[in-house]
Amino acid sequence: IHWKSSAKAARLMSKEFEREKKKRIIIHLNNVEPEKQPDNFQGEFERIIEDAASLASHFIKKGFSVGIKTIGEDVPCRTGAAHLYRILKTLAIVQPVKTSDKFQVASCKIQIL
Repeated sequence: IHWKSSAKAARLMSKEFEREKKKRIIIHLNNVEPEKQPDNFQGEFERIIEDAASLASHFIKKGFSVGIKTIGEDVPCRTGAAHLYRILKTLAIVQPVKTSDKFQVASCKIQIL
């Protein structure tokens, strides 16, 4: 009940709050090693890892619930500094995975839920 509005209107008034939607982000890290590795693959792979880490840090600091998916790893969406360290640890040990699909390339993208 909003008492000031109720007093002015001479009847009970209530205040409604819209529930804030949970802000969730999933970072998809496609850690596929192409069949024919380009000369700069390792450097490019490191850049993709850095991008994923930067995205995770940015969105967790903004209050989002962040998760990460790689080929072989799935860290569920959570918030907070401890969770950020879990994501960073996962990214620090992620390795390229060989595949028979010659059209896949390592990449990083986000999914906002």
